[in-house]
Amino acid sequence: MKSHISFNCQSILFEPDQPFWKKVDNNIKLDEFTKEELYYYSNKHREYKKKTFGRKGSIIVKFGSKENDIMCCNVRNSLMEQTNHQQYGFGLKFIQNTHYIEVFGQIEYWNQELKKHCIQTNLKTKYTIGRKIGTGSFADVYLIIHNESKQEFAVKIFDKTSIKFDLTCVKQELDILRLMDHPNTSQIIETYESSKYLYLIQEFYKYGSLYDYLIKTEIPEEDTIRTTYKLLEALISIHSKGVLHRDIKPENILLRKPNLEDIVISDFGLAVYYNDNGKYNHQRAGTPGNIAPEILKDLNYDYKVDVYGLGIVLYQMLTSKQSPFYNQNYHKMLSENREGYIDYSQIKASSQTINLLTKMLDPDPLTRYTALQAKQDQAFKKYNRQTIIIKRKKIVKDQTISSFSPRSNSIYFSPSQQQTPPIIVSSPKNSSQFNRRILGLPLRLKHEDRRQFFSPNSNINSGIYSNLNKKNYKISNNQTRNSIYYGMISQKASC
Repeated sequence: MKSHISFNCQSILFEPDQPFWKKVDNNIKLDEFTKEELYYYSNKHREYKKKTFGRKGSIIVKFGSKENDIMCCNVRNSLMEQTNHQQYGFGLKFIQNTHYIEVFGQIEYWNQELKKHCIQTNLKTKYTIGRKIGTGSFADVYLIIHNESKQEFAVKIFDKTSIKFDLTCVKQELDILRLMDHPNTSQIIETYESSKYLYLIQEFYKYGSLYDYLIKTEIPEEDTIRTTYKLLEALISIHSKGVLHRDIKPENILLRKPNLEDIVISDFGLAVYYNDNGKYNHQRAGTPGNIAPEILKDLNYDYKVDVYGLGIVLYQMLTSKQSPFYNQNYHKMLSENREGYIDYSQIKASSQTINLLTKMLDPDPLTRYTALQAKQDQAFKKYNRQTIIIKRKKIVKDQTISSFSPRSNSIYFSPSQQQTPPIIVSSPKNSSQFNRRILGLPLRLKHEDRRQFFSPNSNINSGIYSNLNKKNYKISNNQTRNSIYYGMISQKASC
C-alpha cells in the first residue's frame, strides 16, 4: 500500500533514505507482534478500511490477505501526531518525508509505547517549561510540568543550530535510552522537536544522587550489599542490550525515594554499543578515579569496565570515602587509577563482602568478575535464594535476570598509525567545600570530571574534538558541583 502524500516534513533524526513500507524479512518474527484491528485510509479503494496491524517496539506490520502481502515499516524518529476522525475516533499519524499513514481505533496503548520512539512537535500544548536545573556545554536541563497531570519531569534541550550540536552522538544516546527497560535504569519518556530545539523528556529525580546520599549518610554493610545487588541486576540488563555504560559512579546513580530502596543507573552520555572490532570513536572515556585500568592502559576492553566502576561505588559505600585513587594532583590520580592498587585493610566489612569487592576491582580484566558472576557471588546468597523461591512459587516472573551477552569478552583493534596526544588537563583546585566525614570528597562538577581522553589507539576522532586546535584547547578548573543533572548534560556523548 502507498501512503498518503503530504508536505515535505521530517525530523532531523530521521534517516532520509529509509523506505516507508517494505516486505517482511526473516528477521521479523510475526508471532512476537501485538495485533490490533485498526482503520486506515486505503489509496487503492479511496475509502477507510479495517485491517490487522501488529506492533513491536517501533516496527509496525500490516497484515495482508496472503502471506506475501505482509508489509512492515519502522516509525522510529518519524513525526507522530494525534488525530481525530468524526466516524472512527482518535488516531495516530506517522509522517516520514512526503509520506504518512493514519490509523484509527484503540490506539491509546500504541500512543503510550510509540511516543518514546517517535518525534512529536506539540511540546508547549502538553507541558510547561519551568526553571533551569542544569547547564552544560551541549545542552541545558529544565524542570518541566505536564499540564494535565501536573507531574514533574526533566527535559534535556539541545539547540540544533549550535555548532556544538553533534547529531550522530545525540542519535546514539537517544537510541540507547530507548533500549533501556529495566526498572533500575533511566529511560526516555518522550521526544519533541521544534525548528530550533530537540527535547528529551526523562524522569525527574528530586531526591538527588547516591553521591548526595553519601555526603549525609553512613550506609550499613547490609544496605550496601542490597544496593549493589540491585545495581548489578540493572547492569546485567544494560549489558544484555549490547551496551557499555562506561561511567558508573555515585553521581550517576539517582534516587526515586529519600533512601536506597528505589535507585536508578542514569546518564548514558558516554555509553557505547559493544563492538567486535573494538573501534570506538573515543577509546578512553569515563571519570578519573572511577575508570577501569585497562581503559587508561589503552587495552582492549569489554563489559567488565562497568563492573569495575560499580566496584568503586561499592568501595565508596563501604568506606564513606571518595574513590581509592582520589588525589588533588590530577596526574597522580590518573597514574594510581591506571595501576589499580587498592588497600583493603582499612575496610570494616565481612570477609564475603571484601572478597566480592576484590573480584569486582581486580585490575586484570581477564580474571575480574562479569556482572552475572558478581551477582552470583556468595555475598548475595540471601538475595539469590529469595529470587529462586519466588520463581518456584510462580508469584512473580523475575524480569531482571538476563544472561550475559554471548559475545566475546574481549575486543580487538589495530593501533592508529597517526598518534594523537592525550588531552593535558590541569589538576583540580583545592576546595574548602569538603565534607569532613567523607575524606577528600569534593563537591565536583560532573561534566568537568568525566571526560573522553584521546587515546593513542583510537583511530576515529569525530565531532567537535576532531576540529579543535589542540594547543588552544582548555578545560575549566571550576570544581563547583551545582546539580545532579550535569549527568544529563555531559560534555559529549561518545559514539
